[in-house]
Amino acid sequence: MLVFGLLAGFYPPLRTLVSQQVGHVKQKVAGVAENALTPIRPVSVQGPRTTAADHPPKAAFDTFKNTSWTAPWEENKAPTLAVQLDHPVALRKVIVTNGDARNFAAYIRPAVLKFTYSNEKSDVVQLTDTAGPQQVALRNAVGVSSLKVSVVNVYPAEGAKLLALSEIELFGIG
Repeated sequence: MLVFGLLAGFYPPLRTLVSQQVGHVKQKVAGVAENALTPIRPVSVQGPRTTAADHPPKAAFDTFKNTSWTAPWEENKAPTLAVQLDHPVALRKVIVTNGDARNFAAYIRPAVLKFTYSNEKSDVVQLTDTAGPQQVALRNAVGVSSLKVSVVNVYPAEGAKLLALSEIELFGIG
């Protein structure tokens, strides 16, 4: 084993071959891990709400694209959702559907979301101003049992005072 290691270290063609084989194995493992992701459903969602009873905080996680969570938007007081999971997981990606599906342009929409996890780490996610689903990778959500989703910045809507977010879908392992 020692002789092979030394040979691979000093003989460039062998080193290149070993490096390529290791790269292929890493790609296969990453592909299997990506396919192993499962939907993660929260057990509770808390956050600011409006007087509209049909737009509660839990609507952001209800798996329906035709519902939405709405909250008042104030730049100095960002709306935040507190999400509780039933067991620790490793979150790997999120799919966000921005705005309100029924009237997209009538509401303020999130431009930047900050995911803060129970492991004291966070991810900042940039969204586009489109009504379709947007998939984003999460890097720091390992062993989390709860998280907060804060709206950091928004896309404005003329005359609107309410922010809308249709759906947040969490995917991970665990």
